Amino acid sequence: MFRSRLAFIALAFALLLSSGCVRLHHTRGNFADSDKVAEVKVGMTQEEVAKLLGTPTTLAQFKDNVWFYYGTKESTVAFLSPRIDASKVVKVSFDNTGHVTAVETPDLNNRNVAISSMKTEDLSHRKTFMRSIFGNVGRFNKTSDKVRPRVGGPGY
Repeated sequence: MFRSRLAFIALAFALLLSSGCVRLHHTRGNFADSDKVAEVKVGMTQEEVAKLLGTPTTLAQFKDNVWFYYGTKESTVAFLSPRIDASKVVKVSFDNTGHVTAVETPDLNNRNVAISSMKTEDLSHRKTFMRSIFGNVGRFNKTSDKVRPRVGGPGY
């Protein structure tokens, strides 16, 4: 009796732990469907392309006539780092009248651009718990009409 109860509890605990190991799938950006990309033809207007593929992920920095659709599909298991399963970029170029001149799907495996693994630094980690609790003490109490200089001087 005791052994069967212990075995049941161990099995229930193992099932509970393994339920956290489910693979989660995420789509980031605008992962354009290949069938819809194939429907985009030279001569279509920007409105027709937007209706078919949706709004672009980004526009070219110096040319409003180039639209990019960028998307990734990634999967994550529990607390592990996400794994990129697929990436796709679609570049749609337009002429000055707003009609499609070219549709390109660059091969991301044979790219000449080095992708950096660096990440933008998050400056919020510099704010300690004590500073976030006591950082505003005295800032909101008006004691005189004079403007008090900030502690630390200019640039603090």
